[in-house]
Amino acid sequence: MKRIITGVIALAAVLCTFTGCGNKPDSKNDTEAASSAAKTDKEKETDAKTEAKTEKKEDKPESKDSDKVKEDKKEKSDSSADSADTSAYEDFINEYIETCNSRDFKKLFIMQMPEGGLEVMEVSLMAEAAEVGETYSLDELLEKYAESEESNTSKKKLVKIVSAEDIDDEEDEAIRGYCAGYKVMSDYIAEHGGKDKVDINEMEAYFNDIDSEKIADTVQLDDAKYVTIEVLKEDSGETDEEEFYIYRVKGGEWRMDDSMLKFMRSARKISVTTGTKSLFNAGNAALTELDDENKLPEMKKAVICSDESRNINVPADFDMVGFKEKLNDFFDESGKFDWFMVVNDGTLVYAVAENKDKNRGIGTYPADTVLNSDMGISEDKDIRKKSFDEVYSFCADLIK
Repeated sequence: MKRIITGVIALAAVLCTFTGCGNKPDSKNDTEAASSAAKTDKEKETDAKTEAKTEKKEDKPESKDSDKVKEDKKEKSDSSADSADTSAYEDFINEYIETCNSRDFKKLFIMQMPEGGLEVMEVSLMAEAAEVGETYSLDELLEKYAESEESNTSKKKLVKIVSAEDIDDEEDEAIRGYCAGYKVMSDYIAEHGGKDKVDINEMEAYFNDIDSEKIADTVQLDDAKYVTIEVLKEDSGETDEEEFYIYRVKGGEWRMDDSMLKFMRSARKISVTTGTKSLFNAGNAALTELDDENKLPEMKKAVICSDESRNINVPADFDMVGFKEKLNDFFDESGKFDWFMVVNDGTLVYAVAENKDKNRGIGTYPADTVLNSDMGISEDKDIRKKSFDEVYSFCADLIK
């Protein structure tokens, strides 16, 4: 059990989330590191093979086209917030914010753990302490953490719920499995006389003998969402967005997760982003080879799509079959994605992709950017909130 969900690590993860009740640290470096780690060997190989054939494009200043996309997203976001039925969980979100402001770390811990998680963490912490000849409890650790945070008095309030996305089947199974694991261990603790009488090694052996794929079916969810909220930082007057899962096991209370489960969604986004970069590099390399073979017709502004019926301004004599074959030679996982690539003067300048299962969001390359009418790009951190078809339509309007 400790190898599956170690109490100290889990506690540290949740305590890092508590820091978000004040000022969040900059996670850019962490994200970049995770992105690098998430790359498959094939993606790294593709990047290396195509780097020499892919010229780096200079970023262009932000244009009115970027402003239009941002305005479209704002209208969509506001519409989503207005139309979503948030009454079922808005009180819970407000309670979470009030608990952050009151610095009640134990309550926050309970709100962010599955039911039964408190007892499991206490047993795990006791076992960790015993291994080094010490004794400590969850209450003591939370008290010490509260003392270290005494100077952090920043408070926030909910401005609005920006969006509440339904979870997909993969996320549903992960949440149910996560909760079921804690339920199994919590039941074991109760059946063996409580946290002070449990042998951690025997509980670990018991847990490891359980079929993890089957226990998820023992838990059902009444509701679950991936929520984005806008909060106002009262000390600075600035607004910020926070994202997390909220879920309610059938017959239970609302819970949230801003750490372990959230990593799953972040990892999936990273996978799409790195895949889009590999597609972009492979696409440029494929065009270069076609040009070297005198098989590349003149293309000023065009859109090449995995769905050929959506090609725009692609010459009739362009070897689409040959292009896809070369694309797959450079990136043999290209078939896992739906994609489109924007060409300017025979060179790719922009690419957008999504997994064929359509449940991981979109990726762009260059990452987190939007195309401008001059075929340059501008930074847009919110571009992933738009659908593949929405970004395609926007780019198509610029090309036509």
